[in-house]
Amino acid sequence: MQPSPYTPGAIAPEVPGRDHQLAEFDERLSLMADLRQFIGRPRIDIAPRGVGKTSMLAQVRRMAEQRGAVTIWVAGGGGSLIADIAAQFEIATDGWAPRTRRKLHDLANRASFKVRVGVPGLVGAEAKLAAPDASAHDPGAPAGAGELTTFLAEAAKAAQREKHSGLVLLIDEIQDADKVGLSSFAHGWQNLQHLPGSGAAPAAVFAAGLPNSDTVLRAAASFTERWDYQPLDLLSPNAAIAALVRPAQRLGVTWAPDGLRAAVEYAEGFPFTLQLLGDAAWRAAGRPDAGRQITLAHVHTARQTIATDLETLHRARWNAATPAEQSFLQAMADIGGTSVSRTDIATALHVASRSLSEPRDRLIAKGIIRVTGHGQLGFTINGFGDYLRDRADD
Repeated sequence: MQPSPYTPGAIAPEVPGRDHQLAEFDERLSLMADLRQFIGRPRIDIAPRGVGKTSMLAQVRRMAEQRGAVTIWVAGGGGSLIADIAAQFEIATDGWAPRTRRKLHDLANRASFKVRVGVPGLVGAEAKLAAPDASAHDPGAPAGAGELTTFLAEAAKAAQREKHSGLVLLIDEIQDADKVGLSSFAHGWQNLQHLPGSGAAPAAVFAAGLPNSDTVLRAAASFTERWDYQPLDLLSPNAAIAALVRPAQRLGVTWAPDGLRAAVEYAEGFPFTLQLLGDAAWRAAGRPDAGRQITLAHVHTARQTIATDLETLHRARWNAATPAEQSFLQAMADIGGTSVSRTDIATALHVASRSLSEPRDRLIAKGIIRVTGHGQLGFTINGFGDYLRDRADD
């Protein structure tokens, strides 16, 4: 018996089906690591929950480390974004030369950062930003942005002195980062492009967030509208096939064509459902050894197995919605289809289309619905419409 290669709800060790995105990441990392370039335009991959943003960001981290970069991983929602970056950099430089570390500590003190690292596994950090600085390039920058620029510039140079190819910052759940931290970070990173002399050392930023991330970032710093926002869509049928077949192939296990076709059709391109079904089918097949096959019968058993998991997820999303949002969701479900027009929702609710903006935006921020096209909306997990229709009939 072999353990399942599928990882529903967890950070996956790989991201099959995302070859296009991985090629774009590789190109950026090559510019930084091979050509020693500073990548001034951060990339933010945006998508609802369950589409694989965090797993893909983790893959970017592995790719960067394979190219010799030092990586700093932080996640929004944990407090101060700037403090978290400082604390994680402290941890990442633990094995660096004492002289380099002392220089960074001194710079951190001059930049008014205070970083506390406690016992192993427990890190506490606070960032105290100095009074507003008078940056010639960014006179409207928030307090401490200039100091952050200096810190990041020296950190990138120190990474090179320590024989790293560059510095890569990775920010997960960026929409949940504190507004002050986002503003300071955005201005601080922007100002790295205006350093005198040869400019900034090789460095890059990759982030992931919900579809409202661009709105959150623009509220923190208007120029972030020029950052590189890339919607992460559902998997195409071919990509979904790859997401199921490749992990099994590495363990010597195959999928029967009719079973594979049924699994792909059922998941409808939703990565979370695909991983959930793949894992359940693997278990239904008895955690197969090399040379075995996952059949249509195993897929049918898997669908029955995951029905409870999906119903629990659907119920949690319904309960997370306000009464007005629930009316919005029920209207979408009653209209039916994978994509519903905002006009049709307004008609079903007997309201003006413009009055739907607030519940629409809240549901997108909660990760319950997604934009599927101009004026079009869809659910972020398959089967949710069926759940709501069944619930209404009970």
